[in-house]
Amino acid sequence: MQKKLSESESNSKMFEENLNKLWITSEICKTTSFIFPQLIDNVYMEAVRSRKLSNEVFDSLNSIIDQANSLSRSSLSSITTTEEFFAIYGDIENLDQLTDFEKLIFVLNEEGFSNLDIANFLNSSEASIRTMKGKILKKIQKLSPENGSSS
Repeated sequence: MQKKLSESESNSKMFEENLNKLWITSEICKTTSFIFPQLIDNVYMEAVRSRKLSNEVFDSLNSIIDQANSLSRSSLSSITTTEEFFAIYGDIENLDQLTDFEKLIFVLNEEGFSNLDIANFLNSSEASIRTMKGKILKKIQKLSPENGSSS
């Protein structure tokens, strides 16, 4: 009976961890799903104009891409302010000292996702995610009580 209870507790913990992973990925997908169709439409409209223009179109396309990236980051940030996020991840030490984007990277990393997975979820490059993870680690180490800092 004790063995079955132990297995049941282990299964319950694994189920909760998987549920947390599913929740965070679902929230990311839901909050960014509208961005790419809009981006495609805008790029298509600019491509039609590109027959007549060159530098202006190049600048315009870059502006559209920058706007999409900015919109993506701001919509993703809304995930970190939900009650569900705090219920699942609120007990992580120094999480409140990170930016919203850093929180997502940190949590996805803690959930076991690879740099490439995180980059795909957050519409970023793998190199950017590696860089951000390094900055996050330095920030957290600087804030940790073992290093004599207080939050």
